[in-house]
Amino acid sequence: YRFGKIYIEEKASGLSIAQELKRLTNYNVLPLKPKSKDKIERVKACQPSLIVKRVILLQDDWNEMFLSECASFPYSVHDDLVDCLSYSVDEFLNKSGATIFR
Repeated sequence: YRFGKIYIEEKASGLSIAQELKRLTNYNVLPLKPKSKDKIERVKACQPSLIVKRVILLQDDWNEMFLSECASFPYSVHDDLVDCLSYSVDEFLNKSGATIFR
């Protein structure tokens, strides 16, 4: 996949990972600052975009794992993919005002 930006949470190991990526590559590494909302509130906030199909899941070998994690949230051990989904919806749909034209 081609990408133009890499977002990394500004907490815990994310700080050192971001610094290392900036040092070793020419990737556009940007901070992702957790907001005042907790993880469950962030996921609830992205649900309207999912319901109206503003997010499309590309078919790939990771789909089953992703959907399983989403289905078991917030009771699963892992929630990093759900985190990525909620941050992505917020960053790329809510902030940018992007729309889908049919």
